[in-house]
Amino acid sequence: MAFRRPPRAERPLPTEGRKQARRRWITAGVIVFVAIDAALVAWALSPSAPEVRPQPDRTAEAAPTPTASPTETPAPFVAPELRLLEALDSSTAWRAVPGSCGGAEPVVESTADGGATWQASATAPAGIREVLAIDVVAGGPVSLVAKTGDDCRVTVFRSFTAGEFWEEAPGELGTRSYVDPADRVTVVIDGVATPQPCAPAREVARSPVAVAVLCDGDVRVRANDALDWSAFAVADVGALTMTDDGAVTIARVADESCAGVALADVASPTVISCVPGESAPTALGIDRVGSVTWVWQGAAVSVQ
Repeated sequence: MAFRRPPRAERPLPTEGRKQARRRWITAGVIVFVAIDAALVAWALSPSAPEVRPQPDRTAEAAPTPTASPTETPAPFVAPELRLLEALDSSTAWRAVPGSCGGAEPVVESTADGGATWQASATAPAGIREVLAIDVVAGGPVSLVAKTGDDCRVTVFRSFTAGEFWEEAPGELGTRSYVDPADRVTVVIDGVATPQPCAPAREVARSPVAVAVLCDGDVRVRANDALDWSAFAVADVGALTMTDDGAVTIARVADESCAGVALADVASPTVISCVPGESAPTALGIDRVGSVTWVWQGAAVSVQ
């Protein structure tokens, strides 16, 4: 019977051998991972790879921004053209479209029936080329501060025949008050050129006790015995007038409470009366005698 040697049991690897084997496995794993990652990157960059887009976060969507309503800018105030109006009472008055020296001829008219009819005056033969002020005296002549001649010299013309004939009276110029459109930086008060107290002057009103000047957005009033002017900031005033006792009435042409011309006292915003007419008349003139107020806006004349 043959004798067989038993199989030799495998000897365990020494410790250093085990470490080397472990390193080989780790190295191989890293190589495989890098290869797979490179393949994935190449596939993602290829044209056939689907595009991955970020999905919006619908839980935090921004609310739509409200659209602001446009702000309406008010139209700038355009002062109406000056019309001269001087009344004696509720029936008799004189009026004038001033004209322009070297330009349009003035038109001077009078009424004796409260403005129902008007009688034209012959100003051209007298050489009247532009009217700056009207003065009417009960029982006396009507007079005009006006420009005449080629040099547009300022003088006074008066008529004792209801405007049919005129004579020059330059000696009366020292008692008159007016604004010359050619020089709005001064106001003539009782014949004296006075530096105007506010923005370019548009009109002056005179009484035996006080004087008022209308400027853009401002009315200044001064008593005869005062040195300083009282200022009244009022907007959209187209004309003013002053009674013998010094009360100043203004005509506002853009008052929201009045579809026409709003009459008010310069010291109070309360509307005295509303004269129906154009919302923004292109021409305006007013005068007040006692409790009667004449308003000439556009082509219409009314007596309040």
